Amino acid sequence: MYNTILATLGAAALVSAAPTPSKKAFSIPAIRNPNYKPNAAVLYAKALHKYGNPQEAARILASQDNGDGTGTVTATAQGGDSEYTCPVTVGSQTFTLDFDTGSSDLWVMGPDSAQGTSHNVYEPGSTSQQLQDSSWSISYGDGSTAAGDVFLDQVTIGGFTVTQQAVERATTAADQFLQGPSDGLVGLGFDVGNQVQPQQQSTFFTNAINNGLAQPVLGVALKHQTDGAYDFGYADQNQYTGDIQYTSVDGSQGYWTFTPDSYSIGGGDQQQGLTGIADTGTTLLLLPSDVCDAYYSSVGGTYDPNQGLYTYPCSSADQLQDFSIQVGGQSFTIPADYLNFVSLDDTTCGGGLAQSDAIGINIYGDIFLKSVYAVFDHSTPQIGFAQPS
Repeated sequence: MYNTILATLGAAALVSAAPTPSKKAFSIPAIRNPNYKPNAAVLYAKALHKYGNPQEAARILASQDNGDGTGTVTATAQGGDSEYTCPVTVGSQTFTLDFDTGSSDLWVMGPDSAQGTSHNVYEPGSTSQQLQDSSWSISYGDGSTAAGDVFLDQVTIGGFTVTQQAVERATTAADQFLQGPSDGLVGLGFDVGNQVQPQQQSTFFTNAINNGLAQPVLGVALKHQTDGAYDFGYADQNQYTGDIQYTSVDGSQGYWTFTPDSYSIGGGDQQQGLTGIADTGTTLLLLPSDVCDAYYSSVGGTYDPNQGLYTYPCSSADQLQDFSIQVGGQSFTIPADYLNFVSLDDTTCGGGLAQSDAIGINIYGDIFLKSVYAVFDHSTPQIGFAQPS
């Protein structure tokens, strides 16, 4: 997953594409990459950097370095659910992009940033218009950045086209990003998080709403060990059972921040709910250290400061417990096998629940979102969860 950190926000007005009268809804496949083998420490460091602690991110990444720029951890995800990508057309070109509810920028590789790689690169064409004197910059977990210039172009996702979408072209990009399969990302957070300067731009989600999206909602069906879907303009009744339980969202910082009613471990007593961010662009579930300690106690798990993860004997993995959050009187459960995230070596495993103490905010990443059908409602705003079908 390639994640971003919000820049200091100015008072510049948001720029949105002009609306059209048609009403549409569409779905786009979230394609699981079964061959992706993540470095678990890097995934955790990216989350730290994205949410405001680059120093701790750098420390963890330094502990993984052999001295030649190569990491020492070759972790293999259980089930290969660490990365999902989607096809997106920009102008006349098609890209493979991450969809990220934890950021607010649509950016793609440019020729200068992707030399010597197999990535698709954005070449402005007849439908594009450069925004003069505009720029953007996004920081990554290893301290490097992606940055570049800005164009307006037509962007098509699932047959739905926005004709004046801000497209941020990378003229520089982090080496670690170049090693992944994605050509960039589509930010689906709130416009206040956009990083174009001097004038912020609107997200594809906002522009789709203004261009005739049937409803101002996004349904997210990330799946365990199979492909999922992003449903724009509707909640797909084939993707869930029962009712959708909604709770309010604070989008003032650009994030989908919500507070569950409560949480519980292994069916035990319910504890007070933990405010956090619903983020498709973060792989792990990040919660306070006391919650992590309680969760991993059943397998003798210990915190490894070099990994930023809790480790435990793989032979004890079948003793991990489920983890549940409660919203609107319903319980939504992350199965224990989702939380048994990586095999670090032949005998040691690492969990998908990690500490949030270093950033001071909890993150409900893909580990959680795979266990629900999530509905991001832009109008209220609110977020809803239902049992996946």
